[in-house]
Amino acid sequence: MFSPLAFTLGYALLGSLILSLTYVPVMCKLLLNKPIKEKTNAISRFFTGSLYKLFEFSSRYRKGTVIVFVCLLSTCLVRFAFWGTEFIPNMNEGAIYVRATLPNSVNLDESVRITKEMKQKLRTFDEVEFVLTQTGRPNDGTDATGFLILNFIRN
Repeated sequence: MFSPLAFTLGYALLGSLILSLTYVPVMCKLLLNKPIKEKTNAISRFFTGSLYKLFEFSSRYRKGTVIVFVCLLSTCLVRFAFWGTEFIPNMNEGAIYVRATLPNSVNLDESVRITKEMKQKLRTFDEVEFVLTQTGRPNDGTDATGFLILNFIRN
């Protein structure tokens, strides 16, 4: 089912491996042969100096640094424990998604008939306001499914 995708991915990885082991080193040797002069600017001098000062401070006061780190870590763990596990809030749209799968060899007329029959049965419920059906594969083409009936019910 997914073998063409697997072969394509395998060939792409193999090609990139061969290219990165042969072509890239040769081009680096040919194109990167100019002498490099290191330049500094105010931003890099500021961060380099600040980093060295922070390192000297943390080396001088090791116990204090460890205590601050443990306090910061425990604060983060406590905050993380009470943080939600979902980034997407719970949504109650009142929608139900029903998916009925038919055999691959089903006739189109038969699938339409079954779809109409399902719609009639679903409309018998008072809570159902709207029924949308789709016969066939999903529109995006990424789902490797056969012919099927998709129903979307909103109450």
